[in-house]
Amino acid sequence: MKRIGVFGGTFNPIHVAHLRLAQDVIENYRFEKIIFIPNFTPPHKNIDVWIDPIHRLNMVKLAIQGNPDFLYEDVEFKRGGVSYTIDTIRFLYEKYKFEGKPGFLLGSDLIGDIGAWKDIRELANLVEFIVLWRDETTSLSKVSGRNTKVDINFRDSTPEIINISIRDGRAGEFCITIDKIVCRRMDITASEIRRLIRTGKSVRYLVTEEVFDYIEKHRLYR
Repeated sequence: MKRIGVFGGTFNPIHVAHLRLAQDVIENYRFEKIIFIPNFTPPHKNIDVWIDPIHRLNMVKLAIQGNPDFLYEDVEFKRGGVSYTIDTIRFLYEKYKFEGKPGFLLGSDLIGDIGAWKDIRELANLVEFIVLWRDETTSLSKVSGRNTKVDINFRDSTPEIINISIRDGRAGEFCITIDKIVCRRMDITASEIRRLIRTGKSVRYLVTEEVFDYIEKHRLYR
């Protein structure tokens, strides 16, 4: 396998914006595959609406079926416990013989806490961070974290590249250079999908038909 991108998240539930973003990354970065990795228990995010985690994994499988460019890994479910990114990346290096560093996709809202991630220095050496920037108007203040001081400098000559200087008590001080993708505007979120279901509204066409049928069959998020 050549170049791969890694797309982790709770996927609670996975929706069409997740899929379209992954497709955009494949086309922009010439990745051979995108691997979707549902978190079992995310360390830095509370799962507001609890469902059996296996449902989230099953919906990912259903959402990506039929697309040969999309794969999934259930490593974090098999491992159990808290889902640390570094442990998953180490596993991927052992399993896949890919060329170069894998791309690691993350939302701009996660940058502020990145210095608190487990073994962040090692992780920064193992992956190519690709930030999914929601839009050009996103304020830098919105990505600063409580536990990590993040200074972001956009290079004038290359606006799609961001330099991040992280100062954190555990990780020390170091810099990460990451790529920035300004995402296509898709106002779809998992929390909004859950809210619609809870209030009796349809989420058809916000998720794939297979995921829609699965949610209905198992009466999720009600």
